[in-house]
Amino acid sequence: MIDAGDVDANVIEVIGRGQSDYRNNPIVRNLKITGGNVGLRIRAAPYSMYQNLILYQTGSHGVQIDEYTTDDGLEKRTFGVNFRYCVAWGCGGNGFRLETDAVPNSTSFYGCHAMFNGRYGNATLPGVHMRGFATRWHGGTIQGNGGFGVDARSGATQSIYGAYFEGNGAKLDYPYAIFMSSTASGFTVEACYFQGAFFRNPPNGRAQSYGCIAVSGAPNVSIKNSTYRNYEDAFVLVRDARDVDVHRATHVPLDDTTFLRMDGAERVRSSGVVQETDLRGVPGAYRGDLGVHDGSGDALWGLAIWNGREWISVMDSRVIG
Repeated sequence: MIDAGDVDANVIEVIGRGQSDYRNNPIVRNLKITGGNVGLRIRAAPYSMYQNLILYQTGSHGVQIDEYTTDDGLEKRTFGVNFRYCVAWGCGGNGFRLETDAVPNSTSFYGCHAMFNGRYGNATLPGVHMRGFATRWHGGTIQGNGGFGVDARSGATQSIYGAYFEGNGAKLDYPYAIFMSSTASGFTVEACYFQGAFFRNPPNGRAQSYGCIAVSGAPNVSIKNSTYRNYEDAFVLVRDARDVDVHRATHVPLDDTTFLRMDGAERVRSSGVVQETDLRGVPGAYRGDLGVHDGSGDALWGLAIWNGREWISVMDSRVIG
């Protein structure tokens, strides 16, 4: 155990040689770190591994993958990092923070927990600050954080699988479990459990979260096979995003939470099929694309297929236009 309760400095600093040496793979494991500023700061250490760590009540982030530039101006990057069975609990900043400039591509979290981070003090920060291409979070718990449970930006094909979410956004007026911005394309959420209720007197005074998953401009998102309950507005909000696939039939609602709300969304899909809309103003994405026309204009309500130029009604073979 490292007790840095009276120290205003980072507790462990890992500095590697970046892409100059892929064989230099640091390993840190079997530690409890309490207090300090950042509990574990990682720079220029690709393919390093961190296992069985507890980051507790650090003044800033529990874990931070940060940028690093040498004295001669060479940027050293940190990608391919693995975290296994690590816990960030009650930290003043993010539980796990990946900086965009560190290029944290292919960072993997297995069985990790981000709980009650960014909840106290002046900061309002998410439990997981997710960045990088193909960053993935498998299993574990994301609970009670002051900001969003996960804030995903600056990457593509990021994913969350099999995680437990509860009561995130404890300091936000409109809390969500997961927020994806326009720079997080191809995000996948699958097989998660979402509990929107707050059971521990959150600073925002709410009894339940406003929404669960907010897709704000992020294209080609897939949300599948999850269970949800206790959300005031909706399970999924799609705003100014295209080709978001909500796989509606695969989810399990445990109450009357509204499933989907849309605002400026284009070609929202379920299992690949564009959901009911006026297809006259919506081009297909590819030849053979399928959509459900809402019956506007002269065409019948029902399934239509995109032939590369226009939608053709399956109901009566007429052009929808």
